[in-house]
Amino acid sequence: MDLRSYAKKYYEKWRVSPIPIVYDSNDNMVPLIKWGDIFDKESPVLIDKEEVWRKASGIAILPHGNHVAIDFDLPSYMSKDKYAEIMTDYFVVVRTRRGFHVHFEVDQPVGRIEIRIYDEHAGEGGGSLFKHVWTVPPTMRSGFQYRFLKHDDVPELPRYSWEEAKTIIEVELLCEIIETLGSHLKGSNMQLGVESIAGVEALTADQLKILLFLIFHDMKCKGLRDLMYEWVKLGRVNMKKFGWGNRTSRFYFLHTIASVLALLGCSEAKATEVLESYWDLDGKPSDSHSSALWTVYRWRVDLFRRLYVLRRGECPFCSLRGYSNCQKNPVMRFYYYQQSRGREKLAEIVKKLKSM
Repeated sequence: MDLRSYAKKYYEKWRVSPIPIVYDSNDNMVPLIKWGDIFDKESPVLIDKEEVWRKASGIAILPHGNHVAIDFDLPSYMSKDKYAEIMTDYFVVVRTRRGFHVHFEVDQPVGRIEIRIYDEHAGEGGGSLFKHVWTVPPTMRSGFQYRFLKHDDVPELPRYSWEEAKTIIEVELLCEIIETLGSHLKGSNMQLGVESIAGVEALTADQLKILLFLIFHDMKCKGLRDLMYEWVKLGRVNMKKFGWGNRTSRFYFLHTIASVLALLGCSEAKATEVLESYWDLDGKPSDSHSSALWTVYRWRVDLFRRLYVLRRGECPFCSLRGYSNCQKNPVMRFYYYQQSRGREKLAEIVKKLKSM
């Protein structure tokens, strides 16, 4: 099995970035390259180092352009074999351990989508705006080998309009396709349909931290409000109150702060200035703030989906401190706050902070 040769075929035929991977003892995917070598590139990248591919046990791909992939995990009463076979009439199908993936091309970049059957989750996936990696043949994992149905080698991808592809799937599976990454959220994080707050770029890092404190206070997000108070008042944050351990807590906190700054219209340089002033009980982190900046400002994908807290449907900063639950990812909560009643109030606060 020459994984390097397979990687070239995926790169040339599918116009994707092939990633050399291994699986650890917990069956988690581990890339043998730095994610930054792949994720910040607009065009497909081919890692062609023979020594890297010799260490790999499998291949994952990162879609680019108009590639779409969907992971079907159908309800127990539906035959995965039957529907996988039906899908081969239209798409490239990969057999997985629990179901199957389909791959195809469309006429436009696609974000995240969800498949629902009788209001039950039956699959999810998306296109290049989704920024998700997919395991592909001939990868071996836990004794199972990913393989194509009806193909012995990497095939060419069929091409449809997005509406045609959706119709095929919905008719054949009697399902509903929900596009959870709307058109106003596609592309760069700085193009979310939210106008920048006037004057926010002129604020200093300390003034922006005060602004963040006032935002979370007005949103009644008490967990984040308390953390911002500590940062403003004491110059550092006590993450150990969460009980997560500093690294995990710091990760979610800084990603949330970077996301809110992006929605305010702060440039990456200004957000960097704020995040580089972060300290906690372990001192100044070496990498967490750069990870947050990379995620929000460089990945060019809907920043809401980048945060783990979205799927929980709650604010862990409040729930872990025993406050009444916000019931919302704080970034999404801020987005709607800003769209409704918050813009005028924020503009007034920024004006007052500038005069201080």
